[in-house]
Amino acid sequence: MPYTNILLDKYSEAIKKTLFPALFAGLFILLLIYFRSLSEALVVFFPGLLGAGLSLGLTKILYGHSNLITSIIPLLIFVIELSLVLHIHETAKELKSLLKALIEKREPIILMVVTTFIGFGALYLSELKAISDFGVLAAG
Repeated sequence: MPYTNILLDKYSEAIKKTLFPALFAGLFILLLIYFRSLSEALVVFFPGLLGAGLSLGLTKILYGHSNLITSIIPLLIFVIELSLVLHIHETAKELKSLLKALIEKREPIILMVVTTFIGFGALYLSELKAISDFGVLAAG
């Protein structure tokens, strides 16, 4: 069991140091291609990147380290936030107003937040500590 934990820690380090930067760079390039505008790509990309950084920091503060399961949290948060911001951005462009887009999308956003919180929060009840920790971090 200790050897397995050592391997999982090594894999999670490799994921954080190689996979995450490659994924973030690749998605940013795709956003640049899609929008053909650096400013629009940054507006959509930055909130997800900030969320990923905050979730990684929270993991470090609460647990001191991350394992293979909890190291996925920043990527999960990034994808959720990127999807949400991209959806709001496109609606705002269509309606020509961010405020109108937020008003129109208020209920779907609230529903998404609540169901995501409930879904990941339910994992807290797992008897496996790694899954329980994942649920707490993903729901938060």
